Amino acid sequence: MYFNEDNLRRAFRKPSGTLVDFIRHALGSLKLKSREEELTENFHAWLVTKSFTPEQAQYLSLIKNRGIVKGTVEMEDLFRPPLSVLNAAGLGIELFGESGLKEVINDLNESVFASGSV
Repeated sequence: MYFNEDNLRRAFRKPSGTLVDFIRHALGSLKLKSREEELTENFHAWLVTKSFTPEQAQYLSLIKNRGIVKGTVEMEDLFRPPLSVLNAAGLGIELFGESGLKEVINDLNESVFASGSV
């Protein structure tokens, strides 16, 4: 394997990383954030731009964790463990309405998780 930006981006899962970033990381002068750290920061930035109630924000934090694991959140995930154990579908519909929940999940995927994939 050759060391070039494309190979290093895949290895580090950093689609926007530069060769200089990877060298600085190897030398210890730059800490590259993990995918989870980046997605969590993206999520918090997205959440700040919205006007959710505290209950809605807490619910979305729970959903965010599923998105970090899978890379996306789908409506079907709400009906499967571990989210089904927490009645995530029922709670989400109660907080947002059915169409509102679909919209929020789509926006979450487009705004937060699409930017974190390689």
